[in-house]
Amino acid sequence: MFHIIFNLVAGKKKSEKNLSIVERIFRYRKVAYEVHESHAIRDAQKITKELTENGAQDIIALGGDGTLHEVLNGIVDP
Repeated sequence: MFHIIFNLVAGKKKSEKNLSIVERIFRYRKVAYEVHESHAIRDAQKITKELTENGAQDIIALGGDGTLHEVLNGIVDP
């Protein structure tokens, strides 16, 4: 399963449109996914940490530079 970490206000506010595109592609291809929305500073990092601690490997950062930075910093090596 893919985990999409999404920040609505990031990426010059193009994230919502991009999420819609990604979801359409995943549904068309019948790919399992779950969306996790980041609401505050370090949310994406906390979400990523929890996901990787529970074995998730397929994580997509959908936002801007800050979202990507937080996701990368939240990765926990198993």
